[in-house]
Amino acid sequence: MSEPFSMNPLIDALLAGDHIGAVSEAKKLIESGAGAEEIVTKGIEVAMESMDEKCTIEEFNLLEIMLVGRAVSMVTKELFPSGQPEGKGKGTVVVAALEGDVHDLGKNILKMVLSSRGYHVVDCGIDCPLERLVQVVEKESAAAVYVSGLITSIVQQVKAIRDALSAKGLSHVRVAAGGAALKQASPEALNVDFVAQTAFDGVRYLDEITASRSKMLSIERAVAAVGFQKHDRVPVIPQVLGHAAILSKVPLREYLTNGEILAQCQINALERYGYDAVFAIMDSFVEAEAIGSPLIYREGLYPSISRYILTGNNDFTALPVPDPLRDGRMPELLRAARILRQEVGKDRLVVGCVLGPMTLATQLMGMEKALFLSVDDPGSFEKILDYCTKVITRFGVSQIEAGVHLPLILDQAASPEIVSPDFFRTTLLPRLTTAFSAFVKAGAAANLLNIPGKTGSILPFYPEAGVHIAVFDYPVKPEDAGKALPGTCLFGNIKPFSFMEASPEEMAAEATALLNTFKDRGGFILSSGCEVPLETKPENLDALVASVRR
Repeated sequence: MSEPFSMNPLIDALLAGDHIGAVSEAKKLIESGAGAEEIVTKGIEVAMESMDEKCTIEEFNLLEIMLVGRAVSMVTKELFPSGQPEGKGKGTVVVAALEGDVHDLGKNILKMVLSSRGYHVVDCGIDCPLERLVQVVEKESAAAVYVSGLITSIVQQVKAIRDALSAKGLSHVRVAAGGAALKQASPEALNVDFVAQTAFDGVRYLDEITASRSKMLSIERAVAAVGFQKHDRVPVIPQVLGHAAILSKVPLREYLTNGEILAQCQINALERYGYDAVFAIMDSFVEAEAIGSPLIYREGLYPSISRYILTGNNDFTALPVPDPLRDGRMPELLRAARILRQEVGKDRLVVGCVLGPMTLATQLMGMEKALFLSVDDPGSFEKILDYCTKVITRFGVSQIEAGVHLPLILDQAASPEIVSPDFFRTTLLPRLTTAFSAFVKAGAAANLLNIPGKTGSILPFYPEAGVHIAVFDYPVKPEDAGKALPGTCLFGNIKPFSFMEASPEEMAAEATALLNTFKDRGGFILSSGCEVPLETKPENLDALVASVRR
């Protein structure tokens, strides 16, 4: 069907930089029945695409861009006197000239092009302090920040933007730079995602990102869930550890002892299933082995401790705190973390792991002896717990430095099925708090605690330790976990054996029930209650991931 009116006169006026003629043509189109949105998509955007092509082959000059920009701006104001309607944009972008730079021509041109392409632009103006820029990005929930620079003295500030954003939990925000002083440098030199040669070049980069993903990045999705913020879907992060080796047909022992192999298997599993995180995790005995505990490796199985190294209450005083860069398999795990962060860490969460102090203590002396000592000589036992806390804190901080976004604390022996809730609150909770505080100080994106079993009685204590994400195992009812931790992101709680024994239809039903339970609450990550079995059926993981996309 032919259109009752033509956009060509408007497009010609815009490209000629004739703002008076362009506004006149826009008014004629409105009088002819054209809607504002149609004028934007079939008129303004067509003109801007033509300018984009001219810029690509460098058939333009600054004055031409300025005149076209003025014409576009005035037509846009005519179409939307009160500003562009909510919900019509592609996302929010913050633009600024940083502190010390009072030149705004490049920034204003970029702002004009972004607006014409459907982005909501928040302008921080000129001479903008870095602190204010970050505050605006956080307040506006921006997807990207663009800085324009005409003078070289702002380069150091540009380099600091990413770290300042990360410190506020905004590492997912894209950072781009442009302008005479900045476009000479590489993205690596400026510590940004992209360096634009022209305003159109910068907007094209953002358009490509938007086109390549109509939904959030996995890491954005997880951050939103932790903060009870709006996201496109619930994150799904099954605890796929050794199963990644089975999937890649790699001997389990090689996976557990070689960081490069572990990382590649994790990447293979990610590509196969498409969930929202990878794990730089070997098994539950990395710390004990690094301290000196001998392990037994059996084919196709996780290792076990062959001999406890603490025989007396004071033996631990002779034990050094292991060096993660040197001792045991710790260096290989850090190697895996670095690879995963480099390969997939811009999109997916990279999760590490340390043991809780109670679990590590039981591995050094045996469960029975540890439990009796905690009652018979609590002073000596607490000193052992303090030593264990130093071990896991150092290891966790090293993992963060190597690239994991967060190291979860796995403390099986802290379960109420082993020790009393009062013992957990008075003796274990302060030491978990110490470790989590160190992780946050080192740059952890969040604190994740995994204590399996019937944890309903201790869940209310988690916020005191600074827990942001709480794993709850299948013995805990989802409704009870939500009541116990109304402000904490929950992570769980599909039965691990379901991955091995259930049908895909049963898995989908179990996942859907969980999603329905938390659909109005938010703050939820769909996962297994603990690690999925080595023999997990791939079709069941497929069903789990598919459940969040329906």
